[in-house]
Amino acid sequence: MASSVTLRFYNVETSHDSDRFEDVLRKIFSMTMKSREALLHSGVAIRLEHLEESSGVLYGDFTRVQESNLPGQVLDDETKKLPFDRLGHYIVFAYDPSAKALALQFDRIARAGVVLSYVSNFAENGVYAHNALVSGTDSLKALETSDVKSFRVRLGGIHKFEDANSTKNDFIETLNTMGDFFDGRQIEVKISTRATKSPMDASNVVSTIKSLLHLKDESDNVKAIYADTFGEHDPYNFIKELLRETGELDLPDNDPIGNREKRIEFAKKSYDKHKSPLRSQNKPD
Repeated sequence: MASSVTLRFYNVETSHDSDRFEDVLRKIFSMTMKSREALLHSGVAIRLEHLEESSGVLYGDFTRVQESNLPGQVLDDETKKLPFDRLGHYIVFAYDPSAKALALQFDRIARAGVVLSYVSNFAENGVYAHNALVSGTDSLKALETSDVKSFRVRLGGIHKFEDANSTKNDFIETLNTMGDFFDGRQIEVKISTRATKSPMDASNVVSTIKSLLHLKDESDNVKAIYADTFGEHDPYNFIKELLRETGELDLPDNDPIGNREKRIEFAKKSYDKHKSPLRSQNKPD
């Protein structure tokens, strides 16, 4: 059956004294299957199902465990309770230690922040954070060294950001306050300057974009993020430039192993397309 699988790409951030992300993955996989499962503070249960290595890259599969709101079993003459009480939802991934780059299958419940919290749960030292990667990867770096002319963001359902896990800067907190004050469900803000001698603070614009990309990963209510510079470069459209790969895969029904093999094959092909630039532009500290 044809199924759409989307991989989103991230840079995994660690502190200098943190356990290496790849080492924690290997540690988890060395444990018994039952011991690998963790119920997170978010109420989501995750476990590492599979791990393999190829050409310096780790590939594997997480399972998001569903134990509530289960569907019914449909029979010819009735619908009844399922003969089991747990379902598994697959999340394939690729992690490249040389680039600290993570390609992760999109799951609306177990997004990148949730998966990294799961891995952090097994680490002796350190907590892992992530930044969404954009196509070409150097767009944010280029913006940071440019004379920024304008910055525009459009959000929908801003009241839903209150429970987001991402660290929000003062600008985003201000948007939250504005949304609450007007009881608005959508908000669009553009900040600009006309003076080429007095460009906007590029570092603040870049840090705000990074925070918004975090929110975009946690909520689909971030609708647009644009930045324009003085010069001939077209405005940056950071939502459009988010690095991702989507494929229509012929996944076998009720065959977890066969299903995983096809998704890992897709992850390998997808990551290979971006491995070289990611390694050159996102080197470890």
